[in-house]
Amino acid sequence: MRTFHHRGLGRPGFTLTEMLVAIVIIVIVAAITAALVPRIGQQERAARGADRLQRWLLIAKQRALSERTPVGLRLKPVDIPPLISPTPVNPGQQTVNVQTSGTVPSTGWPWRIQQGTPLLIADSTGTNLELVRVTAATPTSFTATFNQPHSTGFSITVLAYVTELEYIYQPEPYRKGKYAGRETTLPGNWCKFEGADFLQGGTFSANDPNAPVQPGDYLEVYGGGLVTQIEQVVVSGGNELLRTVSPTPDLSTGVKTENYRILRQPRLLQGESPLKLPQDIVIDLALCQSITMRIFQRTAFVELLFSPSGGLVGKGTTSERVILWVRDATLDSPMQGSPTLITIYAGTGLIAAHPVDTSPGGDPYAFTKDPRSSGL
Repeated sequence: MRTFHHRGLGRPGFTLTEMLVAIVIIVIVAAITAALVPRIGQQERAARGADRLQRWLLIAKQRALSERTPVGLRLKPVDIPPLISPTPVNPGQQTVNVQTSGTVPSTGWPWRIQQGTPLLIADSTGTNLELVRVTAATPTSFTATFNQPHSTGFSITVLAYVTELEYIYQPEPYRKGKYAGRETTLPGNWCKFEGADFLQGGTFSANDPNAPVQPGDYLEVYGGGLVTQIEQVVVSGGNELLRTVSPTPDLSTGVKTENYRILRQPRLLQGESPLKLPQDIVIDLALCQSITMRIFQRTAFVELLFSPSGGLVGKGTTSERVILWVRDATLDSPMQGSPTLITIYAGTGLIAAHPVDTSPGGDPYAFTKDPRSSGL
């Protein structure tokens, strides 16, 4: 007779104590995981934003090389409702009493005016526009150096964060028709042209960002003479008129010259969609270094252009490096969430990513000066 042995019978099971210990361990591990996963996600989100920005810069640099013309990126600050100051200020270092913190309406991100924050100042009529950088701030005031006087009721636009960028290029100088000297029948610094076709027969308006000539461009007469910024473009009586910041050379009656040029500011590349950073990830303008902003139509933005040879070109690129601070705008401190410094070395156009030095008392930008110390 064959005998069957039933294995496993009588094997001891888990005791109640062992089961409770196992459950407690599982709960602890789950709690630790739940606490760490959001933090890891935040760090990854900031890193993704920095990677995306670095990739866009590399694409612009490559396009400048392939198209043999300067190409770059325009950084557009997010919209924050302007602050209003009832106190007039004169040129020089002044302290303005306003609330220096708030939230971005569309996102709820906290912002505050701090040392280094760029501000766009404008009178209530839209005149006397200028950019200033804050040198000191308290919860109820900031200090900055003003270059122009501002009457009661001037507005203060806080340029805190950038989340959207656009590709731009540098057009060739414009020269068409003849410069005919000053227009003395109008108040201000007006000059007239014949056959210049600044608006291409009315195809564009004077404020169109794609117009051949627009406010913000620069006029140079006699090829090496005074260069002055253009404030207004109009067409009247068959002549093209430009209003400039400073007087232009006057010519003898009836004399006209083709020896002029208009140095045009960067324009948007046509057919390109805006570039957006990941949700809640921003470029913090107060913490960026060696950036220069340009005013256009009562707003301001940063423009970074690469030459066909690879280096940075244009206004404000004399510094050794430009540093863009990428971080999570939902966090209270810019040092939290693994912020990243995207650094562009002006001479070579090298684009690198460095961590922020968060050591106590350290220089946050130290790794951009000595990348080896960051371990990258």
